[in-house]
Amino acid sequence: MPEPIVTQQAVEPTAEAIELETLRRVNAELTQKSATRKARIAELESAMTENQSKLNAANESLHQVTISGPLQAMAESISKTPELWLEQFQKSHRVAMVNGKLTIQSLDGKPMSVPFERQALIDHLINDAHPQSKVFKQISIVSRASGGAGAIGNQPGKSAQTPTHRFGLR
Repeated sequence: MPEPIVTQQAVEPTAEAIELETLRRVNAELTQKSATRKARIAELESAMTENQSKLNAANESLHQVTISGPLQAMAESISKTPELWLEQFQKSHRVAMVNGKLTIQSLDGKPMSVPFERQALIDHLINDAHPQSKVFKQISIVSRASGGAGAIGNQPGKSAQTPTHRFGLR
């Protein structure tokens, strides 16, 4: 027997089916856009973190060159124990770059009338009015005089005594 021929009838989609298909398509597009945006946000956040770390490194390097380096050199010229001198100095002072000049400030950021120069800084720190003057008097080199200026001995311009023994031809 021959098989019956089945004809497909065209089923017209209903309004609900059309709306459901539209909602599914729009939902898929929005999900795709959301995923794209989240990926872009993550990319921008990582770039921002990387740039922030570079900025921090640059700021640290700049601080080292403009403030920490000169302060360390000043400490080495003022004291035989620069680490201790810096520790004591930073308890009551800080150094900042203001208008291209190193400025000594109090811890609350108020500028002090002391210039960033060796002798002026020593005079300020060992002054009896300074609360840490006893400490700075002990750890600061107040004078660079060697004490050798008044010694009598070989002086330039005067010849030493001639030796009494001479060897060789006269």
